[in-house]
Amino acid sequence: MESVNILWSLLLATAVMEDLEVPPTNRPWSDVSDRFDRRWLLPMPQLQSMADAPRDLEAELEGLLSLRWEPRQSDAPRCIGDWLIDGSRLEPSRLETLLRESPLDEFQRNALRELFRDSDLKERDWAGEEDSPDDGVLICEAWDLSRVASPPWNRLQGRTALYQGAALVKADAVTIKTVENDYRTHWDRPGSRYEALYPVADSYARGMLADGTEYSLQQLYFRVDLPFPFSDYECRLNILNRLEDGRLVCDVYSTSEDFYWLAGRDTYLPVFASDGSLVATAVVKRFGFDLDGVPDGEGDILAALRSSLGFMKRDAENAARDQKTLRPLDGQVPPFRFLGRVP
Repeated sequence: MESVNILWSLLLATAVMEDLEVPPTNRPWSDVSDRFDRRWLLPMPQLQSMADAPRDLEAELEGLLSLRWEPRQSDAPRCIGDWLIDGSRLEPSRLETLLRESPLDEFQRNALRELFRDSDLKERDWAGEEDSPDDGVLICEAWDLSRVASPPWNRLQGRTALYQGAALVKADAVTIKTVENDYRTHWDRPGSRYEALYPVADSYARGMLADGTEYSLQQLYFRVDLPFPFSDYECRLNILNRLEDGRLVCDVYSTSEDFYWLAGRDTYLPVFASDGSLVATAVVKRFGFDLDGVPDGEGDILAALRSSLGFMKRDAENAARDQKTLRPLDGQVPPFRFLGRVP
């Protein structure tokens, strides 16, 4: 497999590619609403209301990050955000002491171990293909979309699991969205098999929704090589960034013919220290898809989930390394450039 990846990288390196930027246009939502079918927003209220619903990772992390407690020593951490101020607190032995002395339950302690331990992620050849306790990515139980009675969810074909994962990113949402939307850098990620990856012309719009909150709308095209005997698959991904209850969320879906379905949602939760300073962003991803005519399995979906969160964390933390302070959202969808590379 390593030799195949090396050959693929060499082929990409010899291809002639041009950088492409699609600038935003300011448009009221009424002008662009036909570009994003809001029926494809994940039906979280219906899923959460089910009596036997799995653990809601977004709610769990939101509760965990809001915890405050009185430590034994006056200069000891009072919340999860305080742990991030001094990086030495996250060294394995000291982390275990903090976990033991904090008022957390077993799930919360295990979740923080997964989120804080990220030594594997720092390896240059990390690709997220296999699970590891040291990749900085937390995976939680999946939801079953087939149990939702309304369309389009009750018409899905193939696998109907909606997976959820999270990463704790020591960067602000502005930096995360800036890095995330520079798709030129995605070609160089280990394991990448893109044949094309670029923003669709004239697809980037920004403006106000009917409720007076900001939005940004985009469409991304990509084509990915598949292992023999399959060829490749294409996707036009619809992307909507908006504010919900003051939090930044990013909704995506595609109705491209190579998929039975594809949909997801990222939620960006600010992480504050006890003094009120912003120290990180917890990104919760809910995501699922099923390729038409390709025997992809749960492992493929989880690999895509891990790699998406892991590369987001690694790239954003590298970009934020020299920042002295992180920037809160202040009720805005972050501005960013929409960049890609056309072969």
